[in-house]
Amino acid sequence: MTRLISSLIKRVLSLILTLFIITAVLYATVLFTPAETRATLFMPRNIFAHMTDEQYQNHIENIIEQYHLNDPYPVQYYHWITSLIKGNWGYSPTLQQDVLAGIIQRTPVTAELTLFSLLIFIPFGLISGVVAAAKEKKLGDHSFRFAASIATSLPPFILALLLMVIFYVDLYWFAPGRSSFNLNTLLTREGFHLYTGLLTVDGLINRRPDITIDALRHLAMPV
Repeated sequence: MTRLISSLIKRVLSLILTLFIITAVLYATVLFTPAETRATLFMPRNIFAHMTDEQYQNHIENIIEQYHLNDPYPVQYYHWITSLIKGNWGYSPTLQQDVLAGIIQRTPVTAELTLFSLLIFIPFGLISGVVAAAKEKKLGDHSFRFAASIATSLPPFILALLLMVIFYVDLYWFAPGRSSFNLNTLLTREGFHLYTGLLTVDGLINRRPDITIDALRHLAMPV
């Protein structure tokens, strides 16, 4: 038991150290971009149209001062990491909202995809491993090894494009997106409550099995 706890502590400390090194290196590369350019990332896109050149320049300078963008690297990294711990993860021009809010908003979608992927991945992995071991150096073993080699060597984004072309565009066996167009308006009505953010679960809670079935149909291809 003591060895297990010790191993767990070492693993957690290793993860923290790895995270620290990766973020420190990535943050150092960001500093190659001028402070004025980085300051624009803290501003919503639609704010530029309502500013004069003087107002724009003053706003940029205020952002540089507020976020310490002209300070030495250790000072900047310190302020960034403390802001991260406090929950201030910055503003995303792409999402046009705060980074943390954007991640929280999209977490249920990722969690749902991960859950159903594991429900297939773990049993299939165990079964294929047992079959391959029982039929070592036979057709079943070689078949699983060959399939695994192709699956791990093929880049996921290439495989995704191939599957989308075949099953979305040509055959249309599976639907793109997270839900059907005719159900999107229903999901935003007051009568439908997103308790978990997982449409497959919330559909059952709201006594709308049609939404659960529709969500499963849309999950099939990504899973």
